Amino acid sequence: MSIQFYLSRQSGGINPSRDKVIQKIIKAYKNTPFNLRQKIFVLTPRQNTYQVERELIDKVGQRGLLGVQITDFDGLILKLLEAEANNIEVVDSHGRLMLMQKSLLDIKDDLKIYQASIKQPNFKNEVTEQISELKQAQITPELIEEKYDSLEEGLLKSKLHDINLIYKTFAQNLGEDRYDEDDIRIIASSLINDTDFFNNAQIFVVDQIDFNFLQALFLILADKKAKSVDIALTTDQDLTATDSSAFKIQNSTIRLFEN
Repeated sequence: MSIQFYLSRQSGGINPSRDKVIQKIIKAYKNTPFNLRQKIFVLTPRQNTYQVERELIDKVGQRGLLGVQITDFDGLILKLLEAEANNIEVVDSHGRLMLMQKSLLDIKDDLKIYQASIKQPNFKNEVTEQISELKQAQITPELIEEKYDSLEEGLLKSKLHDINLIYKTFAQNLGEDRYDEDDIRIIASSLINDTDFFNNAQIFVVDQIDFNFLQALFLILADKKAKSVDIALTTDQDLTATDSSAFKIQNSTIRLFEN
């Protein structure tokens, strides 16, 4: 199968692309036998799951959507891991910040640029986000070291030294038997080809503004096994539109899937 995008602008509170995907979800629910409805996955941001479920229940006219799984990306990943992987210890976002704080304290005297920064309350959050972005882009400490060795001495090289030292120390403190949220996304993607978890699945995505690299990869791999993958995006691909910049994130998301 191939991923199907539904694209439209929202006007007057009406979003044709979103409405189209909502109708496809309802049709899938009505046309799918109960014992196969667990293969219907509706992905939406975590804060939207209740709203989307209530909307679908109201439109279907029943008390609930038995079998249909309405969750966010990480919720779906955990379902896959529960079904296909054993004994994976996941460090949540709070635990990851605690590990980052320990890592920063472990190497504070070896940092070239960020020695003073580690005293700032938000620094551990900022650097945790930086490490997360590197993992999502599948940039390893080894790749950073290759780049580091090619640079001349200066501010950029010193910053790269600190980031890589923090990255490696955090990985060491995390250990080989624990995984953070980015790790499990990578693990989950690696499992898809060898599992029947998504065989004949119907996957729908609504209200998701953008996707990171790992989320896009996850859907691309799932699409190879699934019956269908339908994604609604509020956007305008007309780059000449006066407000085209408002849809920069959404259009970047589409290019991510194309690449």
